[in-house]
Amino acid sequence: GLLIAAAVLLGIAAAALVLLVSAISSRSKGYDKGQAPWCIGLDAGHGGSDPGAVGLISEADMTEATVQALQALLEADDRFTVVLCREMGETVERPSQRAIRGNELGADLLLSIHGNSDATGEGYGFECYPVTPGNELADPSRELAECLAAAFESAGARLRGDAGIRYAY
Repeated sequence: GLLIAAAVLLGIAAAALVLLVSAISSRSKGYDKGQAPWCIGLDAGHGGSDPGAVGLISEADMTEATVQALQALLEADDRFTVVLCREMGETVERPSQRAIRGNELGADLLLSIHGNSDATGEGYGFECYPVTPGNELADPSRELAECLAAAFESAGARLRGDAGIRYAY
């Protein structure tokens, strides 16, 4: 059941990403609508010696499986190339280090995958961290985050932050 739900949500995320990139205007970094390739940075949260939340499976195992499936979906579309912000099984202590790696590898958009949980049962739900305001890609990044959050909410996911949107300053 959980794997089916994860697969459905992954499909929603991939479809939302494809639709958003198709709709982004040509003013962003000189890309024309539909012009290949958009470089998507995928960050599998946690990993290596940091399992993240642990329940039926570890968060690291879930995020790595999600990233691998999303990578395959995106690479099947010639409008996208994919860079990984960490290798599978690698420990990268801070999310900011993974974001820096994505930037260094030329990512136009970054998706950091996590599976929130805590002992109280309150720390779960979908959330996106778009590029912070002031960056040239802030608007399309926010649009992607809103699109993904809406898709996950319509599929029954609980949202965290401001309607699923949070910023990491």
